[in-house]
Amino acid sequence: MFRVLRLGKIIMKMNVPEHIKALYNIFKLCFYLCLMFHVIGCAWFMVVSINKDTISPEGYSLRWVPPTFWGDYSECELFTNNSIAQ
Repeated sequence: MFRVLRLGKIIMKMNVPEHIKALYNIFKLCFYLCLMFHVIGCAWFMVVSINKDTISPEGYSLRWVPPTFWGDYSECELFTNNSIAQ
């Protein structure tokens, strides 16, 4: 992991034109962005997996289920008075 962080120094010391270095820096940025998304996704999977088979004292399952109303907003009650009462 720490070798990946040295990419900036390697790119700076390369004997290539500046526009090629700029292109490598863009690739480095995209790589870091994908790496960050991967780490966040792994962390989210770990957090969701911890409580997947746990039951709360009230008898509710703590398993995380993604919302299914994101495609059809007519059924969404997220910001209504009904959702507050529950």
